[in-house]
Amino acid sequence: LFRYYNSINNLNEIDRLKYNTSLTDLDLRLNPITKEENDYRLFLIQIVPSLKLLDDRTIRDGERQMAATLFENKNSQDSNKSS
Repeated sequence: LFRYYNSINNLNEIDRLKYNTSLTDLDLRLNPITKEENDYRLFLIQIVPSLKLLDDRTIRDGERQMAATLFENKNSQDSNKSS
């Protein structure tokens, strides 16, 4: 799925991609999100586990582990805030 120059600005706009369970290749280059959201790549790796290629770069096992750790930590911090 190629989404060049689509003015995608934040993680909320790409969150719906989690429902595309067979998505393996996604390219968001040249969208503001790639500059404005430091963790957009890890976020996508976490919510779309079927991805193999993101922005024309192969997703490595280390990135998957980092994404799982990062978002596990963010989720537990969010849980603590609401308690």
